[in-house]
Amino acid sequence: MTAPTPAWRTAMPTRTHSNEKAPPASVWRKLAPATGTFTNTVAVLVLIACGGLGATAGIIFGPDARPADLRPPAAPTAVPVARQQFDDPRPVDLDLDLDPKRQIIAQTSGTVTDLQCRSGGDLVSGSFPMSVDDRRLLLLATQVPLWRDLTSGIQGPDVSALQRELGRLGLTVRTTGRYDAPTQRAVAALYKRAQQRPPSGALTRSALLWIPAPSVRISSCDVQLNGRLSDGSPVMTLVQQVTSAHVKVMPSNLLPGSRQVSIDDVKVPIGPEGRITNASDLGRLTALAPARTGEATAPQPLHGTVVLSEPIAVVGVPPTAIFGLRGTSGCVLTTDGAVVRVSIVSSMLGRALVTWSSEGSPGTKVLIAPPEQTTCE
Repeated sequence: MTAPTPAWRTAMPTRTHSNEKAPPASVWRKLAPATGTFTNTVAVLVLIACGGLGATAGIIFGPDARPADLRPPAAPTAVPVARQQFDDPRPVDLDLDLDPKRQIIAQTSGTVTDLQCRSGGDLVSGSFPMSVDDRRLLLLATQVPLWRDLTSGIQGPDVSALQRELGRLGLTVRTTGRYDAPTQRAVAALYKRAQQRPPSGALTRSALLWIPAPSVRISSCDVQLNGRLSDGSPVMTLVQQVTSAHVKVMPSNLLPGSRQVSIDDVKVPIGPEGRITNASDLGRLTALAPARTGEATAPQPLHGTVVLSEPIAVVGVPPTAIFGLRGTSGCVLTTDGAVVRVSIVSSMLGRALVTWSSEGSPGTKVLIAPPEQTTCE
């Protein structure tokens, strides 16, 4: 269907041929009201459109008319400081130092008539692990090896070492350095406790086996039952003991203060040079070694962390909050207007961890971006 022709179009005379004359002026004057009406209509539409654009611009560029709780939050200018304890953790590798290979040496000769030896088994001081010619041999750990026969009244460091070990084993004896009657009674009590016949008179070296520590582990058995022994021949080879431990490479730029090494749930003190020598601490570390000492492979390094024994108080602030930075020292500006000197000690999760001078306190909030004219004085 063809759309109807507007009235102003039908009212106008049309030229159907190029030779036709244009309508006289009187005709145009008759049509003036109609064309005027059209012009007025267009003007009104233009005004309405402009008004709509103005309203749209007002919505876009004018004040936000949304309720306050629906408007996006303004960018913060200050943040709370995050107080925490800091122990300056540094990853390290710890090596275990082993003593030289040691053996239990026979101080007698004869035939092995009883032997309690198993690779990986433990021996303790005060026990009787073997017999030679049906005579039980006493195993003792003394600081000085018992190198001679101890007869009544004899004196020396070896006697003192024997007395200290007897006391450690729970026997009543004083450390006098003399092999006296109370010491002889303590030796007899040790034999009887193990249901063995005590020596009569002297304690002979041929009746003893010496070990370097109260408890040792057997690496290998060097004799067998019914085998022949000679004085000075090895009886058992011991697992090498851990004598010390040390950090392979001590970290640099550590915060001042005493330190300890932390491995799993074990924490032991460590010296300034990264060395550990305390026997109890070494025992705890040895228990963590992936490969036990004395096996085919040496103990593998332990992976741990060196930390401060006493953590220090720090606060976490945005890096932009620190100004006047010289090296690791700078300042922060609190919301109270106080300038506080701080020192950067580390960083964590996008925040600088700082300590502060005794003259001030970072308060509860610091400015994220202090004014440029603020000085670190």
